[in-house]
Amino acid sequence: MVIRQCQKHELEILIAIARSTDYFRCDEIALNLMRENLAEFLEKNDEEAAVLVYEENKEIIGFISYIKIKSNIGAYWLSWLAIRKDKQRKGIGTALLKELEKILRGYGARILLVDTSGDETWEPGIRARNFYLKNGFKEAGRIPTYYWDDDDAIIYYKIL
Repeated sequence: MVIRQCQKHELEILIAIARSTDYFRCDEIALNLMRENLAEFLEKNDEEAAVLVYEENKEIIGFISYIKIKSNIGAYWLSWLAIRKDKQRKGIGTALLKELEKILRGYGARILLVDTSGDETWEPGIRARNFYLKNGFKEAGRIPTYYWDDDDAIIYYKIL
């Protein structure tokens, strides 16, 4: 197992991983937004924004990305996290998150934020919320109709 910075030429591998999950609902609008965001982060790959990948036997099976919130000292946003569907629930997301937290602490980060679906009937959203809570995040609030008319965003934070 290796966790490392992603390289620009690996972008489409990340999109394929996201597409393999139930979470992004194979929504091409969301996947195109993800592609644009990740391409920007891969241009930086530094303290401002980057993408980390989890490799097993030289194969990328998961990724996590972040961006610095420039309007607040020491604040970062966890923007994307996806694990290939056949490798989920094996500790890979937690390993990526722990490595990200370690890197961000090295940058002087003090808080990490993330948003996820608040849909109480959608299993992938429930799993995501449970994942963040299990990993020490606390709910900060809810933004009504953020994703869709019937899907609020729940904002979580973790003090680093």
